[in-house]
Amino acid sequence: MQIHKDTEKKTIRQRVMYIYSILLLIWLSAFSLLYGMRFRTGIILSSRRVGHKKRRLQNPMVATRQYYVPTKIFLQPYSRTSHSSISCQLSVAATNANEKEWQCLPFVMQQQRLISNILVCGDGDLSYSAFIAPTLHKLGIKMTATVLETKEIHTRIYSQSDFNKNIVESFDHTVHFGIDATNLQAYDPIKSYDRVQFNFPHCPGKSNIRRNRLLLQAFLSSSSKVISEPHGEIHVALFANQGGLQQQNFSQWKSSWLSAQYGAECGLLLASVTPFMSPYKRSSYRGQDKSFHYDKNNNNPPELYKFIRGPCCLPIPQHLQLCFRHELHVLIPLDKYNNNSTTFLVDQGEILRSEIQDTLPDGVLVDVPRTWIILQHSPSSDKDERLVCCFFLVVYRGERRTVTRCEADSFRDRAEQVAKQSFRLRENRIGKSVSRPFPYCTLQSIINEKEQA
Repeated sequence: MQIHKDTEKKTIRQRVMYIYSILLLIWLSAFSLLYGMRFRTGIILSSRRVGHKKRRLQNPMVATRQYYVPTKIFLQPYSRTSHSSISCQLSVAATNANEKEWQCLPFVMQQQRLISNILVCGDGDLSYSAFIAPTLHKLGIKMTATVLETKEIHTRIYSQSDFNKNIVESFDHTVHFGIDATNLQAYDPIKSYDRVQFNFPHCPGKSNIRRNRLLLQAFLSSSSKVISEPHGEIHVALFANQGGLQQQNFSQWKSSWLSAQYGAECGLLLASVTPFMSPYKRSSYRGQDKSFHYDKNNNNPPELYKFIRGPCCLPIPQHLQLCFRHELHVLIPLDKYNNNSTTFLVDQGEILRSEIQDTLPDGVLVDVPRTWIILQHSPSSDKDERLVCCFFLVVYRGERRTVTRCEADSFRDRAEQVAKQSFRLRENRIGKSVSRPFPYCTLQSIINEKEQA
């Protein structure tokens, strides 16, 4: 009986092990099948992403190049917490595009749509247009590439002129010679574009900040007349610190190209400033067939300034908003001030800000960031009454629309009328003009300078 029981237990154990073995084999087979499909899918996606080595473009002139073309692009609404773009962010549905090329492409799409055309101005030896031509062709976007020189002069200056021109035209794009970027509306072929792009504008010869400012101002004025309504954009690539919007110091802003100021004069809002990666060959150094370079360590990469028409429905990032400032000098009775000096000035500043804001148009905001005590003042009409003179720093900034200096002066008049209802104004400070425009990011340095003075 004992032997029979041992044999029965052994048989049961063997059957259990046999069942476990079958289940293990089934699991391994299923795992191998799924892993194999995933592996093959990864190979397919990778081959689409980087391109097969044996595949060549039909055009023999560009057969040695490999281009990374996105299969599908759509847009996502702009996030208010992000300062990377103005009203949308670029999103790739099938990630088979090279990162550097994406950063180089001149796109900020809006409202779930692709742009239909783009105008490239002042493209040196046409290397930038040749670089993006295949991608634009795949997306169905028509490009018009232009240069200032005539065809004969351009061919004589740039050794790659004909080569790049043939690449652009081989992808059904257009090249025009002798086009002045500061007078685009004068040319019949130049009509209306969703994007106008100008990379690294500069006057020929040695660097001259005054001439370069005039060039940038004239280009923005001209291109604002040829961008399409209402979502046209103007993109300008500048070297680090040239545009002035990444500066934290007011003196550095004054020595820059004043890009936001010239844009506002043309009715354009500076929507965003992002790094501009330019892997293509950058030529036309001082009007010659020479390459120019930026920081090789990439500590200060070039920046892409994106301008849109104002007003817009969403606020632009605060640090890019163009501002004007002035001072409201008011006289306060000394006994009223001594009761609670700190909270009194803070409360009065907030009340004044709120009342001024009610008089301003939509898209313009006002701040009263600081209040200072200047001196004790005794008016000649009543020498017995002792007054304290203090001033409120009033700042106007365009959040969703452009603000000109003339408009800011009218805002100052309204602010003085509002202040007269609650305070006695200092007579010799009424009607003073507002300051020159400055970006909001430099406001703190202005306040620090006033406090140290």
